[in-house]
Amino acid sequence: MKRVLFLLMLMFCALFLHTYKLHSVPPGFNADEAAYGYNAYSILKTGADEYGNKLPLRLVSFGDYKLPGYSYLTIPFIALFGLNETTTRLPSLIAAILLIPAMYFLAKILFDKKIALVTAFLTTFSPWIHILARHAHEAVPMTLFLVLSLIFLIRLSQKRRLLDGLFFILFLFISLYTYHIARIIAVVYLGTWIYFIKTKNISKKNTTYMFIAMLLLLIPFLSAEIAMPANRIKNLFLFTSDGVRLISQQFMVEQAHSPFSNSLFVGGYEFLRRYTNYFSLNFLTYTGDTNGNRFGFPSMAPLSIVEYMLFILGIVIAYMNIKKRSYILILILMLVAPLSAALTWQENALNRSYFFVVPVLILVSLAVSYIWENKQKIPYVKPLIICSLFGYTILTAYVWNFYFFHYSHRNIVIRSWECGYKELTQVIAKKYNSYDSFHITKENGQPYIFMLFYLNYSPQRYTSSMHTMEKPDVYGYTQITNFDKFIFSTDIKGHITPHTLYVLSQAESQNGDKTDGLKHLQSIMCDTEHMFELYEPITTRTNQTK
Repeated sequence: MKRVLFLLMLMFCALFLHTYKLHSVPPGFNADEAAYGYNAYSILKTGADEYGNKLPLRLVSFGDYKLPGYSYLTIPFIALFGLNETTTRLPSLIAAILLIPAMYFLAKILFDKKIALVTAFLTTFSPWIHILARHAHEAVPMTLFLVLSLIFLIRLSQKRRLLDGLFFILFLFISLYTYHIARIIAVVYLGTWIYFIKTKNISKKNTTYMFIAMLLLLIPFLSAEIAMPANRIKNLFLFTSDGVRLISQQFMVEQAHSPFSNSLFVGGYEFLRRYTNYFSLNFLTYTGDTNGNRFGFPSMAPLSIVEYMLFILGIVIAYMNIKKRSYILILILMLVAPLSAALTWQENALNRSYFFVVPVLILVSLAVSYIWENKQKIPYVKPLIICSLFGYTILTAYVWNFYFFHYSHRNIVIRSWECGYKELTQVIAKKYNSYDSFHITKENGQPYIFMLFYLNYSPQRYTSSMHTMEKPDVYGYTQITNFDKFIFSTDIKGHITPHTLYVLSQAESQNGDKTDGLKHLQSIMCDTEHMFELYEPITTRTNQTK
């Protein structure tokens, strides 16, 4: 009973960390979040995604063919509370809170109750887990489903029950439909599952049922994969990236016949450098994610230095006990978890290495338990424990304080979060009947999805009126050119028409060629940043006055 109350208290603390300043931190709502929310809304209303694909197993979205799991998880909340930012983020929030008892049970089934309690505590206050979970991000529910799948896989090895095997398969495939990085983890799980089947005397009948369930779920997944391959994965793959290609070309010019000049070697070197960096002191205790400031910021460290030192100690302890299956499994998960992130050209990607937090926190807890159990043998153990607790508390509190009170005021953060679209849409909604068209810049992201999301635009009307570019842009994304009264373009020179509201970025508004013949109406600001400038043709105002 005490443990149940302890877990409930931890979940309440996590709920506070999720809901405090929820509408201002992070400072915006990005295009991927809006895409998941609107596609969920479209499926709810029509049974199809924004492109009219019925019950899709891939979301075309921006041409990146997102996995649909997050959108399907969002549908019940939108059905109950409508389409808005909060309902779109609820699956991520709930998954992060449920991750606390899930991590407890995983650590308990692998090791013991003491390690499980420490793991649950660290999970509760981990910036690594909960800062990303304040977004609508698919990595969070994916991690929950992978943890649940692993729990049932271990239970299957212990109790040999069919139900445990079926739940293992179910949660594993839900994770595969949620985020692409689950694939490498799934290979480890399936290998372990096959090993258990061979060594744990699981009955042939139960094995047959599990294989049938596996095939029933695998066939539609592979069919969707073949029919709609994930372009985003191709664009992110390290070995085919422009960076590796350019380095290889430079090496070829400088040393044409060297074996080190080919793209395979260069890509292999870059992969190893990225992979080892995920274990580094710098990444885990200082920089964190460095890609666009959505998932991290300097000083918003995934771990405290105290946790990092315990993590290293945990690795040593696990290695010393490597003959025990639980220790082997946790080390394998630790080694495999960053692989997906290291195989992309983006470095220090906290979202793509999100599952890494699971083995890391369990290894930290393993080290804490070891120190406590051997406290009589460790000199100066009391000052060590007191200093460690003080350091952990201060450093973790510092990260949360920075996140809640400083992060959202950084101009680079405001721009990376594509702020201002909500306020812009409110203005457009009021002026919708006053203008024949709305010409909106594409410099601040994908404007069409924000119009759909914040206007709760009818999916049927959108599907019948939308137009796309014939070819994807240089990044491989599909571009929506227009729908209804909305035109999305960065080119307005020579195309000014009366009764049109022009929405420009701050940089465009400083270009005299683009504002010639236009009258400034108002600015859309977020904090101190000018996100959008609204204009109309001078002739429009004159005609309205007449």
